[in-house]
Amino acid sequence: MSTYETIALDINDHTATLKLNRPDKRNALNPTMLSEIAEACTILNDNAQVRFVLLEGAGKAFSVGFDLQSFAALGMDQGSAPEDMLKQSALLGAEAIAAIKNLHAISIASVHGYAIGGGFLMLAACDFRIADKETIFSLPEVDIGIPLLWDGVPLLAEELGSALTKDLVLSARRFGVEVFEHNHFLYRYTEKSGGTEEAQNLIQELSTKPALVLKQSKRQFIAAQSVGGYPKGLDTELFIEAVMNPEFIPTAMAYMQRLKEKS
Repeated sequence: MSTYETIALDINDHTATLKLNRPDKRNALNPTMLSEIAEACTILNDNAQVRFVLLEGAGKAFSVGFDLQSFAALGMDQGSAPEDMLKQSALLGAEAIAAIKNLHAISIASVHGYAIGGGFLMLAACDFRIADKETIFSLPEVDIGIPLLWDGVPLLAEELGSALTKDLVLSARRFGVEVFEHNHFLYRYTEKSGGTEEAQNLIQELSTKPALVLKQSKRQFIAAQSVGGYPKGLDTELFIEAVMNPEFIPTAMAYMQRLKEKS
């Protein structure tokens, strides 16, 4: 397995843990980390055994967002034009967010401390989101003097709704889990340090479902949010694949038996 400078990747049976690993910098997202996240997601997509990906942050925070020191250094690099460096930085962030969003496995983010800027976007890119109830969130880009990048606006509009996205982006205010009480953005919020346990409970529950259908459902979720629209005939293709799978008959029979026992 690859060795990383800014993240840690561990695969145990059907579950992978992808951990942001710059605890001394509160997991600020520098270009190296963004590149490594995208690379790790590619590796996970190539591993058919991985059904779940748990995204966490080492140390006292999930992530405080883009590393402003590395951002400032872009304009000081004498090896290339500042515009090229800025473009590269923006593209790296967008690629990392897209890589998380397009993971073939079911993705679960467990956050604590701070989930700021790009860190919040990584949370939003996951299928399930669990947060320590004391977590502080923010999208401070407007106050910094830049627009929200990394395709964050369409992602948040999709996941939070247009009105709340405009509020959080334009106000650049800090907010807590209470903002999500009525929109189901968070799957759970937990007491301090309880996120990993809650994530493992979710993984255990989902592990009882047919592996093929989990992968198929994730494919549908990704297709539903694609720019080109939901592919015609996709559901038919997946239906045939599922019914032809050897697991289908015993799975369907077990379901019918459970219904019978409840009646």
